[in-house]
This record gives sequence, structure tokens and C-alpha cells, in this order.
Amino acid sequence: MTKRAYSDSDYAVLVATYEYRNNFSNRFESKTSVSPDSDGMIYYRYMDEDRYGIGYGRIDRSRRQTALNGELSYKYEYYASPNERWRQRKMAYSDDNYYMQVATYYYFYNVDNRVEVKTLASPDPDGMIYYKYMDENWNGTGIGRVNSSRRQTAFNRELSYTYDYYAVSGRLMTIRAYSDLYWTNLVATYDYEDMEQGMGDPDVLQRVATISEAQAQRQASGAAIVGEMAGKSDYKSLQLK
Repeated sequence: MTKRAYSDSDYAVLVATYEYRNNFSNRFESKTSVSPDSDGMIYYRYMDEDRYGIGYGRIDRSRRQTALNGELSYKYEYYASPNERWRQRKMAYSDDNYYMQVATYYYFYNVDNRVEVKTLASPDPDGMIYYKYMDENWNGTGIGRVNSSRRQTAFNRELSYTYDYYAVSGRLMTIRAYSDLYWTNLVATYDYEDMEQGMGDPDVLQRVATISEAQAQRQASGAAIVGEMAGKSDYKSLQLK
């Protein structure tokens, strides 16, 4: 069955179409809007369940009108009972057929249910494929600051990173760089001033006692690592200049 919704009394201006399942429960299956909602979505598909006594289920798929950061459509998975309201994972796709996966989001297992981890199928402009976020609503963005990240391939022996922040301002204080996937083998430490301009410029560049040839060459060339945060939820961990 199909239900069409209009914004006028003459049934002329279509705003949404609702599709119902062809089974005994005949529950609401999907909603397609003519114009995107506040999240940029025009399509939602619901699970065949009456989970909360509202007559339809949780969202298991959605689609944007236009892609955002290469993401056009999504699939959703949830934690098991008793916290089945909490989202566990969201898969992002670049096409409207849920085929070309570009990112996966994992969520904290708590009532706030914020994004905990984002993994990418291909590296972003900073070479990163993994970000882990703090469990906080940083500057009202609904997501926390990055506390660890990982590249797809190492740059000057630096493959993964951890981040510390100033307690009062919340700005970046220290980046630690590691040569392995699991943040174990420290190769460099970068300290930042607590300045107004985002993270500020590197103030003190501290390195471990043993410096690799690549690191020594980099230090001699005067190359600096500058971060971009400025309170943004899509904080790009490192940018070489």
C-alpha cells in the first residue's frame, strides 16, 4: 500500500510518500520526501517491527538528496536488548544502491550514543583512515575531539597518533606519533602552545632519543606539523606544510 502526503487541500503539492509492507502486519516500511529534512535526508527505510508500540520499527537505511563528504546513503545496526535503541554501527556509501562503502561509524555503548570511531575505505586528504573520538559533545557538535588516529601508510615512520588537550581551553596540547598500528612504538612528540588560533604553532618539538634517518632529515629541513581543529567535529589530525 502507498500513502501520499500533500501540503495543500487540493492534493496538488506532494511532500512525502509512505510505503507499507505487503504482509499480515502491514507496517510502515519507508518514507520518501520531496525535499530534504534538517539532516539532508529524503529517504528512510524502517525495520519490520513494532519495537516501541508506535506501529513501525527502527531505521535501517537512509539516503541523502546530495552527498556530504562523499556519503550519499547509509545502513544502520543496533545494539542488542536491553539497549536496542542505541545505534551500534552506521555504514556510509557513495551511491544510492548501498554498494560502494566509503566509511563506517561505531558508537559508544551508553545513553548518549555518540560516535566513537570512524574508519574510511580510502585515506582522506591527510592520509588518515581511522579516527577515534572522545565521549563528549564538543562545542555542541554532538561529537568529541579526536583522541587517536591512524594513517593508511606511514609518513616518515609515523603511522598512528594520539592527542592530548589543554584542560581549560580544550585546544590541542600534544601529539604523539607512533610507527605501529597500535600506538605502542613512540617515534616523536609534538607540543603546542595554548594559543587563540586553533591549535597554534608548534612551540616545542620533542623527539625520542633515537631519531631515524627520515626523522633527522625532516628536522633538518625545518618541516613542521600543523594541526587543524578550531573546535570542528571533523578535525583533521595532521596537515603537513
